[in-house]
Amino acid sequence: KGPEYSEDCLYLNVWTKGDASSPKPVLVFIHGGSNTGGWSYEPNYRGEALAARGVIVVTVAYRLGVFGWLSHPDMNIQNAGLHDLTAALDWVSENIAAFGGDPSRIVVSGESAGADNALHLALSPPMSGKLAGVIHQSAGWSATSTLSRDTGFTLGKALVEHHLGPDGQFEGLKNIAAEDLLDSQVELFSEHYFSPIPDTETLPIPLEDIVEGGTFPKLDLIIGSNRNESLMYLPESARLEDYLEGFFPIESWEDIKQMLGADLSELAQMDRLRSAVQYTCPSLALASAAHDAGGAVYVYRFDRMREGFDAIGAYHGAELPYVFDTHDAWLPTNDVDLRITEALVSYWLGFLSDGQPSDSSSTPINPVHPFDPEVLAERGVTGGVEAAVEGAEEVGIVGAAEGEAHEKVLWPAWSQSQQSLVISNEVTAATHPDAELCVFL
Repeated sequence: KGPEYSEDCLYLNVWTKGDASSPKPVLVFIHGGSNTGGWSYEPNYRGEALAARGVIVVTVAYRLGVFGWLSHPDMNIQNAGLHDLTAALDWVSENIAAFGGDPSRIVVSGESAGADNALHLALSPPMSGKLAGVIHQSAGWSATSTLSRDTGFTLGKALVEHHLGPDGQFEGLKNIAAEDLLDSQVELFSEHYFSPIPDTETLPIPLEDIVEGGTFPKLDLIIGSNRNESLMYLPESARLEDYLEGFFPIESWEDIKQMLGADLSELAQMDRLRSAVQYTCPSLALASAAHDAGGAVYVYRFDRMREGFDAIGAYHGAELPYVFDTHDAWLPTNDVDLRITEALVSYWLGFLSDGQPSDSSSTPINPVHPFDPEVLAERGVTGGVEAAVEGAEEVGIVGAAEGEAHEKVLWPAWSQSQQSLVISNEVTAATHPDAELCVFL
């Protein structure tokens, strides 16, 4: 059961080990939920496990839906949700030292709408110079489209008219019960995605203009998406051509189908295309913009599919339990998942500490048992387990004496070679799996 709805919603949660002997890096996480749902203490983002490893974890709440993202020309401020998050970051900057945190090592992170908000925060004037980096998980769409002021104001005026008639004034909405406003949000805005509009205080230049105009600020960034972001939202009856018709000229359809994979089912092609258009390709464009601006950028692709999850694959949000080390009891979690968790947590800790995930990740993981005969053969090792242990260093295996083995995988910084970290049944460094597709699209 989720929490009760309340207008008393501006709070944050802090996890700390309680050790103030030296300043600790700070992770501020913004939850997703399309800016209409979610809450800051969902089990997947509780910070105990990361705090136990020497990080201060903060999760923040902010106003949602019409309460946080309604726009209207008569409002004193626009993008109230971003103002809420700015206030939270200011509080963290001013007070986190009392919890053992280092105000100079604040990294803001988010997933889905939370990632979108995290990036908008980093680009907003009030946050200039206050953040050490951004971790951007499963978003990106704002790099190609920003809600215009005119559209936002039209929707705001529609809400006023709905409750107060054609002659109603915005001020009159203050007399409407919060529950009634929430009900009308569902009725009026079911097809609308709440997001920031261009605004002098919080978003003076739309993100898409920053990317296209080459004015992205220098920013250290982890950014990535999951292989099957769209799959669980697609009905079995979804038709690829219906989607193509809305985005691409008909003469390009056959080439696109070939790029998607002619051997894939129509549903799989649809998933790959929608995931690329909405998440992956905009994220790669953001990575390139940040790299060109001089930032240290690290791109990942999360492909790990849990046992029995074939119907939804590496779904939207699938990476969260791995980076927070918070696998719910209902999730089928085996040794592969735990080893991947250890690797990703190590990368995250490195980035939080000094902006370089690879430096602290000397144990990124090959989750296959290294002494399996097939693995030994692939490595050119003969003579069985004893020979493998004796020659462990020669074949790139560490920790072999304890019967466990981990293969070093350095997470390459993003560059024109488009190298990324790919997390599947093992963690590898490789050219991003959708790099060629995104160039084509």
